[in-house]
Amino acid sequence: MRTQKKPLPLVGPITYYLPIKKNGCPDMVGLKGELALIARAELRIIRGEFEGMDRFYAAIRKDGRNFLTAAGIAIFGAVGSNDPLLFDAVIKDIDAYPSRYGTPEARIAAEIVMEWVRNFLRAPLMCPERLVKLDLAPIPGEWRRQVAYLGVMCLQRRGEYRAAEVLADALLNLDAEKEVKSSAADVYLKKAKAMICREEGRLEEAEKWCRAVVESAKPLGIVLPFLGVVMGPKSAMERALASEAPKLLAKVKKLTNGYFRNLVKYHNRYTGEKVSEDLTPREFYLAQCLKAGLRYKEIAERMGIAEGRVHNMAVAIYETLGIKCRAKIGNQVWH
Repeated sequence: MRTQKKPLPLVGPITYYLPIKKNGCPDMVGLKGELALIARAELRIIRGEFEGMDRFYAAIRKDGRNFLTAAGIAIFGAVGSNDPLLFDAVIKDIDAYPSRYGTPEARIAAEIVMEWVRNFLRAPLMCPERLVKLDLAPIPGEWRRQVAYLGVMCLQRRGEYRAAEVLADALLNLDAEKEVKSSAADVYLKKAKAMICREEGRLEEAEKWCRAVVESAKPLGIVLPFLGVVMGPKSAMERALASEAPKLLAKVKKLTNGYFRNLVKYHNRYTGEKVSEDLTPREFYLAQCLKAGLRYKEIAERMGIAEGRVHNMAVAIYETLGIKCRAKIGNQVWH
């Protein structure tokens, strides 16, 4: 069968790098047709508005040059709105993309997008070594930033925080040199810096980056990067949201429980694992700490609650999971 030839597809986000107007919204002047449709859908997703992505995806998937970017957006929408039919369709289409167009660029593009999907779903990354070592030679220039950012996330997941910070700094400096006044891209990179500083024990610096994250996110009403911050301890990020953007924090809290349960559900659907779908986000975080071998006192300090409260929550978690001790948690929570 003859393969179709297509121009180089867009892989990365559109809205993330648009200039920001005085009212805090991205300047979409010059975007037409397919690109404008993708940008509007992307903006809705990062604001936590997940409904209607099936219609958006149907409009793009038939012959869209920028199908892969649309597919990445649609995955977020499928999980956020709990749409298994859309989820399965997007995964199937991404898998078929390389054979559909039959070019090395198509294979690389699909690989990049699937790594984003796997990272989002907390599934194992398939090519972490390429990301960590930044073997970017075969990657077309406009995609390299996406792969480099995947490298930051991959390094964080491996606990290699110093290397992740070096790479995050390089990307932030690149934006500064080009005078990019970004929105979501800026938020995600600064969030990565805050997490790295926290894990390295540089708490004052982490607080500074948390405030910077909120400052970048507030004008656009960006919610998506914060949906994990109220799952665990009373973090510096949550404090920054409470003091600088209380309305944004209220929206984050409203969305978090349902979004997290959907994320676990689709993690299981994609990986075939049996992670528990019955824990609240904070219970899940505490179970992760128990699985990691942390003592009640250490967990209490992390979560900002009394040690007795940790004990009571642990007992409730064991009952929910149908086990008697932390050693039996196993794969019912991810790392």
